[in-house]
Amino acid sequence: MSPATAPAFDTSQQHNPVLDGVRGIAVLAVLAFHVRGPIPDLAGIAWLRYPLHLLSPLWSGVDLFFVLSGFLITNILLRARRHPHYFRNFYARRTLRIFPLYYFTLLLHYLAELWGPEALSGPGASRLRLWYWLYAQNWLGGLYGESLRAFEHYWSLAIEEQFYLLWPLVVLATRSNRAGLRICGSCLVLCLGLRCGLLGTENGSISDCLRRASRLDRARLE
Repeated sequence: MSPATAPAFDTSQQHNPVLDGVRGIAVLAVLAFHVRGPIPDLAGIAWLRYPLHLLSPLWSGVDLFFVLSGFLITNILLRARRHPHYFRNFYARRTLRIFPLYYFTLLLHYLAELWGPEALSGPGASRLRLWYWLYAQNWLGGLYGESLRAFEHYWSLAIEEQFYLLWPLVVLATRSNRAGLRICGSCLVLCLGLRCGLLGTENGSISDCLRRASRLDRARLE
């Protein structure tokens, strides 16, 4: 089928309220994980630390986001796989959805630094900032043990963007669903083996980089 006769790709998706519920659970889990530390200090009740410690496993809300993103993105790519503008449409939509706000916050932070305190980012911010502009900050902690204080949580965005960069190539190269399942299964085994091999290693080294890289298997759990 030639590009001229190829049917237009319908980018609209049927709304699924179940996925909204999953997204809501992930949001609540991440919020609960992050507020569990400050609450006892703000409330002045030290014993609250012990019951709130039970919320520690809720860090996995980020992984739930990765799983949901992997499911939705893979579905989009599979439906668009035979479209003549497969790459252009996908990357254009991802860029318009994420890049403007992401780079606006980085630019705003940089301008604030020009007139604000160094504590806004910490020492060596100029050396670290390039990693954020390149969406490579998830490797930063392991290589240098440092990050921009205001954007420490941006490591998950870097993993998402790296997934968006590589996964369309994998989906397009996959000729059948069975082959795709084999690739996903191989990724799961590789990432699980990598995490098992890193058990007991110290943070602040290359092992931290590999731990975060191994989180990519969550996005492939679609």
